[in-house]
Amino acid sequence: MKKLAWVLGIILLILIILIGGLSLYLTDERLRSMILPEVRELTGRNVQIEHISYTLFRTFPRFGLVVEGVNVPDPVEEKLASMDGLLLSLNLMPLLRGEISIHRLEIDRPEFTYIIYKDGTTNLDDFLPDEETEEPVDPGALMDLHLSEVIITNAAFGMIDHETETVVQLSELDIRSSLRFTEVLESTMDITLGSLDVIMEGQRLVTGLGFHLRQTSVLDLPGENLNLLDGRLNLHGLGLTLEGSISDWGEGEPLVDLLIASESDDFGALFDLVPPDFEEFIADLNTGGELDLTVTLQGRISEDSVPDFEARASIVDGFMQHSDVPERISGITLSARADNDLVVIEVFEAIAGVTRLSAFGEIRDPLDESAFFTFNGILNADLSTVDRYVPLEEFQIRELAGLIVINAEAGGALWNPEEAEFDIQAVLSGGRIVHGEVGRPVEDIAVEIRATHEEVSITSATARSSDNYFNATGSITDPLNPEAAAFNISGDITLNLATLGEYYPIDADTLDMRGMIALSGSANGMLDNPENAAFSVEFELTDGYVAYHQIGQDIDELVAVIRANEQTVTIADARIRSGTNRFSMSGEVTDYMEESAVFDLAINGLLALGEMNSYYPIEEEIGLVMSGEIDSGARIRGRIDDLEAVRVDGSVVASDVNMESPDLLLPLTQLNGTLEFNGDDLH
Repeated sequence: MKKLAWVLGIILLILIILIGGLSLYLTDERLRSMILPEVRELTGRNVQIEHISYTLFRTFPRFGLVVEGVNVPDPVEEKLASMDGLLLSLNLMPLLRGEISIHRLEIDRPEFTYIIYKDGTTNLDDFLPDEETEEPVDPGALMDLHLSEVIITNAAFGMIDHETETVVQLSELDIRSSLRFTEVLESTMDITLGSLDVIMEGQRLVTGLGFHLRQTSVLDLPGENLNLLDGRLNLHGLGLTLEGSISDWGEGEPLVDLLIASESDDFGALFDLVPPDFEEFIADLNTGGELDLTVTLQGRISEDSVPDFEARASIVDGFMQHSDVPERISGITLSARADNDLVVIEVFEAIAGVTRLSAFGEIRDPLDESAFFTFNGILNADLSTVDRYVPLEEFQIRELAGLIVINAEAGGALWNPEEAEFDIQAVLSGGRIVHGEVGRPVEDIAVEIRATHEEVSITSATARSSDNYFNATGSITDPLNPEAAAFNISGDITLNLATLGEYYPIDADTLDMRGMIALSGSANGMLDNPENAAFSVEFELTDGYVAYHQIGQDIDELVAVIRANEQTVTIADARIRSGTNRFSMSGEVTDYMEESAVFDLAINGLLALGEMNSYYPIEEEIGLVMSGEIDSGARIRGRIDDLEAVRVDGSVVASDVNMESPDLLLPLTQLNGTLEFNGDDLH
């Protein structure tokens, strides 16, 4: 027993001496001088390493090499690549048999971004050989390589392509794998990606997409065969299995035999794949329903052909429900299939109470330039039930009602959709909406529209709110041709001024209005040049009345009849009366949009001077007291750009005018007279 203790003690002492000797020999400086020059020569860069050491404890019973703070500089960018740490654990016995057996390779926080510049060069060009070697590598000459464990943590990899304005960034990437390389490469991988971000041409397509992948494969390089034995990809709860093989790729036309399948009890996992711009629309949705997806791919991939594929997708008993509403959209059903010759949506349905949506369609020869699609859809909806499925309060909509029916058909060349033929008919009846910021509901809403590839026709569009009415009809011809599309619309509006306080907070003690406005008109022209459209508008105000608290006299009568087209504004009648005061105008203005507009106006007015103090406190402000009347009438003709040549014909009649003020030297009393003017003549 004592001899055994002596032997163990001697062995332990030898180990301590060896470890101590290694520690004295394998210092940071010595390891740096042994490794760093080789790394710099291999990379052609002035690689920086903060610290190098060996370890026996972290890799016991194996020999380990620890490298910390690696930075690979770049002549253009801030850096090419970096890593916080690297741990390499070697199996010594296999090395003696001619095998490189790395038990464990750990890399912590590696960072690298591949950059393609606008001139086509990259930040890796100086790493690539100038000429490709023609000598094939004999796989049998390679030593067997075994990697029992490869661990990469917190990796960040990316690509920036300045030519296509594309940015791809992978963050929080963890990889755990094992490799065995003899005549074939056997590998198992477990990959977790925290975030995938993709931007193309300034448009963010993917944000924060994470996934988890488990994969077992065997790669036979000499035999040109890759077998995927077991694969599982999880995208935000959407699980995909991948099995099959890829072989015979030596000529650049690999042969594939793959099966991709997925089963999920929540089809809403698909929503996690939508672009970021649409995330706000699905953020508060609860979903469920079985999703089944199967894709097979068999055949050779080449420039001239694609392998045979067959895919099926189905959703059964699907539902969606917003977190703020009591009921769900249920009965979501999808059945679709696709192969090289035909893509078919056999059925798509969704039910929300009495509201139903259904659609079906197909694409023939989807891979050919002659691919042709057809689509049919029907929607029957009762808008009064929408608040059970959509949180209308977020839009301040307190009540919604109406029946809407939409029938849609479309067909045409898939790769030339602007030439497609379509026919969409939509009818809304009994519409009603109550908005939180509008005092009265909009009701009796009725709309009938038909849209085809040849014409969009508004057969009727009507609505009423209190005593206010709206009506419109119209059409757009050749709507898919921006250069030829033409519109023709007409409509009328009736507005009761007495109801404005029901829509806008007006205090009757501050402002009181009455009167009816009737506005009707029509317009036609080119859709891409609306400013040159021909139009005709008629505005009529009757029984107008306005009382404003800062004006002592009410406007007792307000009348206007005005017509306008693209060339002329005609004032058929415009009258205003307040107390004894009255004003009227008639006439027209031609070419009113031009600097040389021509006007011909008749203006008449009666001014009761004794009532002026009701509109402005002239007695208090300047001490002016007036009485009497001034009656005037004039015809004014001319051009707006030549006011000096304007002709004025008319008269001003003063009757019993009296004025008295401290600023006047003498009071003006009993002024009576007539002033007539005819052009340049004044009498």
